[in-house]
Amino acid sequence: MPETVPINRVLFGNFMEPVRSRHQIVLARGRMRQPVFRIVNNSVLKRPFNPEQYMRNNILIFLTLSTILVVGFAPSVRLATAASTTNVSLDWSKVALTPGSAVPLSRINPGMVYDPLDGYMLLYGGWNNASSYLSDTWIFLHNTWTQLSTSTNPGPRSDVSMAYDPADGYVLLYGGEGVNGELNDTWAFQDGTWTRLQTSIMPPTREDAPMVYDAADGYILLFGGVNKAPSPNYHYYNDTWTFKSGRWTMLATAQAPSPRGQPGMVYDPASGYTLLFGGSTDYWSVNGGQADTWKYQRGVWTQLYPSGSPDHRNSFGLVWDPAIAGDLFYGGWDPAGTCGNDQNDTRIYAEQVWRQLTPASSPGERQEFGIDYDPALGAAILFGGGEDVGASPEAGCGTPVFLNDTWQFSLTQPSTNNPQNNSPLPITSYLMYGVVGALVVAGAGAGTYGLKRRSNGKNTVPDAIETGINCQKCGTGLPEGSAFCGKCGQRIET
Repeated sequence: MPETVPINRVLFGNFMEPVRSRHQIVLARGRMRQPVFRIVNNSVLKRPFNPEQYMRNNILIFLTLSTILVVGFAPSVRLATAASTTNVSLDWSKVALTPGSAVPLSRINPGMVYDPLDGYMLLYGGWNNASSYLSDTWIFLHNTWTQLSTSTNPGPRSDVSMAYDPADGYVLLYGGEGVNGELNDTWAFQDGTWTRLQTSIMPPTREDAPMVYDAADGYILLFGGVNKAPSPNYHYYNDTWTFKSGRWTMLATAQAPSPRGQPGMVYDPASGYTLLFGGSTDYWSVNGGQADTWKYQRGVWTQLYPSGSPDHRNSFGLVWDPAIAGDLFYGGWDPAGTCGNDQNDTRIYAEQVWRQLTPASSPGERQEFGIDYDPALGAAILFGGGEDVGASPEAGCGTPVFLNDTWQFSLTQPSTNNPQNNSPLPITSYLMYGVVGALVVAGAGAGTYGLKRRSNGKNTVPDAIETGINCQKCGTGLPEGSAFCGKCGQRIET
């Protein structure tokens, strides 16, 4: 009898996410609710792999789902012709953790990223005002935090660069700040184990450097950061590095954002490029905060000029949220004023426009927290961070408070908020892409995006999938019957 693995551990799409909502893809009124179809016995064949049967099954799924969406639910989901998300509310809520379960210590600047191969959110290190630099490893799964006991780890540090690397099949951690200053070592996390990677070439020591996986270019991308060694004259970087197949490479770019630390950076599959916003060119100056928006695409940095841009900001959260088919922005620190201000605004970047939302609740003013999208919960998860409270909290001069609460941002109903100025959120062809992203890759195949085959018996990903058509927008090969591109979200016209 073939060996099986749970369907919620199967990877898919450009997000490499498990199927959400406990093995069901569901959709009603623009959000997941009622079952559209069910995977029998909550499992899929692990091996042997039959490419022809795989393709036939996925074509049937695509055709069936497309019919249901276009015919059966067209009045309520409002596909490409919709003008707004007036029937959907985007709200923050505090996660109700499993009673009696442990919780990570309060901290700022931890590394936090979703690990799709292991199927959980991963948190590492950070800084706590009581115990200084931390070296603990935690996972978040089913609304429960669990500390892992590892034989080795990267050691006490904060402000690390951390991202999931689907091409190499592990979570990558680089640099950060430790007891003796900035670091430049490289680590991999896989199957609950930390392993130091020996690289002959590596970026210079730094902290506060954003790092993401650029799916369009097929490598990890790292930009900028800070080295505080020559304190108080910090050195700010604006170099661009890639990591692929265990090797770091510095790229020579004609232009790039100015040297800075703590910008936000995220790969935007709907736009097909990596987005960078803000950061600080001088941590000690009210003029150090930046409010520029850049894109990185095929080795080239280009400045964008979107409307509705946030003000000068660093230490904020910026993650891709497939539920809204846009980049979610939250909080951070604005250096304006006597000594800065913590922020609590929620924004979305989509189609080269920044839009501010007014959710009914929020995690409050904070900066330097961990955040990433958790496909198992269908929500962006935020943990910890810090805020200043006291006689003058609006000036950022109060007493620092370190946090360890957990929040989620997700689609809810009925609507309780709208973007400011009554500006509607667009629902283009990316609506179906965001809501049913799981199926887009079921057809496109994880192998299309270079996912590494896991050979230890936990997960197996096809090495290659036969394609039949190409996306008109990005050229990605897709199987016949694809409704949307699993890489950039473009609707496939036939």
